[in-house]
Amino acid sequence: MGGHDSKSLFKYSDGNYELEISEKSEAVQIISFNLTIKSSTDPTLPSKWVEIEASSLDDILACVHQYVVILTGDKEIMHSDYLITKIC
Repeated sequence: MGGHDSKSLFKYSDGNYELEISEKSEAVQIISFNLTIKSSTDPTLPSKWVEIEASSLDDILACVHQYVVILTGDKEIMHSDYLITKIC
């Protein structure tokens, strides 16, 4: 996934700063985390270190879903079948 340059301009009007973007920009980030799947009925599956290259929350959720399918072996699992949480 590659981004492209955009031209942005900050301007001051009516006491507020506004950001104008002349073309669509795409900021791509690499997010790394340990994915652990805990079933309500089965023991915890082995965790997997995951690195996702994403530019939006939708990209992140789609990639996480792909890993959930792979780790559970359930090709019919739906987003509504599981929760995503942060564990510290």
